[in-house]
Amino acid sequence: MSKYPSLPYLTLPYLTLPCLTLPTLHYITGVQVSPRYGHSSVMYKDLLVVYGGYLGREKGTISRLVYYFNMTSHEWTKPWIRGQAPDARVGQVLTYLT
Repeated sequence: MSKYPSLPYLTLPYLTLPCLTLPTLHYITGVQVSPRYGHSSVMYKDLLVVYGGYLGREKGTISRLVYYFNMTSHEWTKPWIRGQAPDARVGQVLTYLT
């Protein structure tokens, strides 16, 4: 028996899509990162860098924090940043150039 259950399908005229339900990931470790939206993120090597955004569901509190998510170890970390942090931001773009 497969470890993945069979998926129900949503059928529309000329289109059939599997309806996926993603499992909850219980093995993520590290610092607690609060839910947010309007943040920016960028991949750098095996790190997902997340910055800023609105915290929670209401447009009120804006974060100015940076977090890393290590895609290999599945761990969140809050890096130590030198210098003065920029103001809290929403809707900004992060770009990594090689």
